[in-house]
Amino acid sequence: METHTFKDDRINAQSLRDKKIHLLRILIVDDDITSEILWNIIISKIDENANISWATSFNEAENKIKTAIESNLNFDLIITDIFLSGSNTGVDLWHKYHKQYTEKMILVSA
Repeated sequence: METHTFKDDRINAQSLRDKKIHLLRILIVDDDITSEILWNIIISKIDENANISWATSFNEAENKIKTAIESNLNFDLIITDIFLSGSNTGVDLWHKYHKQYTEKMILVSA
């Protein structure tokens, strides 16, 4: 049996569709990269093979979301910090994408 583990965004979408593999895809949006270790531990308890993408700003998150939608590899879950550096917040991200990601977005604050 072949094992597939993807730990970054460089996924060959066609290959996944051909093999009918579904990996849990999670986007974490947080400008504090020191929390990345904590999120990796938490998510690995749910699914050690989850594909975790990280964005440190609203714009970076929006680009990753748009790319996911265009490639038909939507995120299964988006976790975003409420307070992000810059003029846009996690709440702004939720307002923009909550209809597409109904029940798939979590807002957090530390």
